[in-house]
Amino acid sequence: MIQNETRLFKFPKFSELIIHEDENLIVINKPPFVASLDEREGGEVNILRLAKKYHPDAQVCHRLDKETSGILLIAKNPETYRTISIAFEKRKVNKIYHAVIGGTHTFQDLLV
Repeated sequence: MIQNETRLFKFPKFSELIIHEDENLIVINKPPFVASLDEREGGEVNILRLAKKYHPDAQVCHRLDKETSGILLIAKNPETYRTISIAFEKRKVNKIYHAVIGGTHTFQDLLV
């Protein structure tokens, strides 16, 4: 994998990632190759830092792998954060994953 993939594409403004916002919640479409939270090495752009610049009380309710794009829920207050985090923790949230693949594949023996 290429190191520092974030440099390979133009990163949009945080406001351009928002697909829904209300008084309690921000829903974004997270781009690939951007961490949801601070990484141990630190320093790189991540969604939590961008969200806190947009709304100071923002908290990422769950995470997506750095390489993964998709919907990410960001709470604007502690109550919403707690409610959503508990729902994820107790596996009450239904998740749907889509993958884009190239070429011809046989999936008879594939187990995910």
